[in-house]
Amino acid sequence: PEGNLVVEALDWQGRVLDRRPATLEGRDVGTGGEGTWSVELTIEVEPGTAGRIWAYAESPKDGSIIAEDLVEVSLGSTKAVESYIRIEEPAQGAMLEIYNPIRVRGSGAGLPEGNVVVQALDAQGNVLDQEPVTLQGPDVATGGEGSWSVELEVPASGRVPGYIAAFSASPKQRELIASDHVDVTFFGEYTLEGVTWLLDKTIEGSEITAEFTAGTGSKDPVLAGTAGCNNYTGPYVVLTRAVGRNRIEIGPLATT
Repeated sequence: PEGNLVVEALDWQGRVLDRRPATLEGRDVGTGGEGTWSVELTIEVEPGTAGRIWAYAESPKDGSIIAEDLVEVSLGSTKAVESYIRIEEPAQGAMLEIYNPIRVRGSGAGLPEGNVVVQALDAQGNVLDQEPVTLQGPDVATGGEGSWSVELEVPASGRVPGYIAAFSASPKQRELIASDHVDVTFFGEYTLEGVTWLLDKTIEGSEITAEFTAGTGSKDPVLAGTAGCNNYTGPYVVLTRAVGRNRIEIGPLATT
């Protein structure tokens, strides 16, 4: 009648949780023609509560039901989890020795499959080390909270201002979902295992040359150059460590 109807949300015991009037929208609904309708219901119940949505039209004469429809539903919704990442160790402003791997730990929630990337960077934003890690917790795969821990090896010598960053990105759009960082200072003397010598600084005004020759089918890639009064030569390998960044492994080198 006149396109009027009533929409109700009911729990499994038939109690009315919300009721709203609605009116058909269409050219001839006032004279019984077809139309569409929509309404918003406010339902405050525990997520997963069994219930029904009932739409019906009453006779204006005696209040009897002249048309109706009903669907079984699961009512309520889970509160959206706010995405976050928090670095809990090291603390802001920490001095970090690099003789041993640096332990970084924290927590997070609302992250795609619980994935986190942790980086050590210098003050210019150059990545010194990077490791992926996954949140640990019962519901992390579905956005729940969890904790994470990882170890980073930082190749730096002396005192190097920098920061530790942790972030999570959307696997589809590559958009940043959550991140955190703490400013730190790396210090110590970084050493490499199994090397003849380590060049960590140069004398002011000295010149170092390096020429990289790509490998062929029969020859390996070769690095050759001079450093002061020394000539050096040896193999090298390019190791991809992260998107858009390469790391070169050089050696062993022969010097004269």
